[in-house]
Amino acid sequence: MRAGVLGDKDTIDYLNANFVNLHVLNLDLKRRRDAEGIDGVSPLERVIIGGWNEESPVDCQVISSELKLLGSLPLNDFLGAFSPTRPQDYRDYLRRSLAEAPPEA
Repeated sequence: MRAGVLGDKDTIDYLNANFVNLHVLNLDLKRRRDAEGIDGVSPLERVIIGGWNEESPVDCQVISSELKLLGSLPLNDFLGAFSPTRPQDYRDYLRRSLAEAPPEA
């Protein structure tokens, strides 16, 4: 993905200006959920688990500071077909997700 969507300067600038990046392996969350139950994981983990696609090894999720899932994109599906507009499509997904966020107080 870095050579495609994340290799695009406009996308990098947009991410740096609007997001805090967090990398979590779906497999690690699945193990924690299976070992501790859904009530045994943190509220952030519950939001991530609630929005993931279990068949996707990598998802891109947008989560508000209030821990509301605003968008979820299984990246394998997104990256599966070549598109010359993919960087713009990814930024559009991020913008649509942010539009769902409640206004800051």
